[in-house]
Amino acid sequence: SLIGRHAEQHHLASLSIPVERGVDDVGVVVELVAGRGRCENEALVAAVVRQLGDTIRQKEVQARLSSAERDFQTAFTDAPVGVAMIRLDGTLEHANAALANFLGCSRDDLAGSSLTAITHPDDRDLGFREHRALLEELVDGSDTERRCLLIDGSERWARVTIRPVRDAWGTITKFISLVRDIDARKRAESDAQAARARLRATFDESGVAMALVQTDGERPGVLREPTHAFVRLTGTEADGVACVDAVIHSDFTGQFYEGVERLAMPGAEVFH
Repeated sequence: SLIGRHAEQHHLASLSIPVERGVDDVGVVVELVAGRGRCENEALVAAVVRQLGDTIRQKEVQARLSSAERDFQTAFTDAPVGVAMIRLDGTLEHANAALANFLGCSRDDLAGSSLTAITHPDDRDLGFREHRALLEELVDGSDTERRCLLIDGSERWARVTIRPVRDAWGTITKFISLVRDIDARKRAESDAQAARARLRATFDESGVAMALVQTDGERPGVLREPTHAFVRLTGTEADGVACVDAVIHSDFTGQFYEGVERLAMPGAEVFH
């Protein structure tokens, strides 16, 4: 080598050791030990050594970046929730298998598609406003619940989280989106609301005077959701306005609240 020949000419001892990281040669370590004579081109040797050091550092940085990219790709591909990389124009750059499975299609089917295309028409305005706010950097990210369109035309609820991806200068280059399946929860909530509406309708039609009583929070004792019969009987007209004290004689309010406390105890069911 150049350094080896230079060392021999100027009576220097040299030791060159290849340095490897993985399968890539990243440079050599050079040690020069002064012997007889004097090196006339010490500046040249120093420059070569510095270059070798720079090469080693550059290779190490590249190795770290490659490792980080592999880790990200593994996390992206194997994530249990849907993940998509979204271009600035809203089209999908990449999507993982979990997102494709959620939508009932293949990853190839999603190529060139957009988040808007897989969003229910009634929720697309929300998506447009969200995308505009992200592009204009009015928000740091978004987290919304929306309905997604499956490949067969059916719909499924998802929680969609979007965050910007920035380059070394802080410029947004793309977006990353997480799509989590919340369809079971949303349908359970809808079923519960429907059941509550049916129960309310049943009580209203039965003519039973009934109201819920708030027992905690800032306004304990407030009447909630009075039935029509309750309104006719007590004159209470607005939900959450009247208090139980207004419809029960003062001689019995103490007894009423004692009953409410007993109902809060384990095993209690009803009191008269």
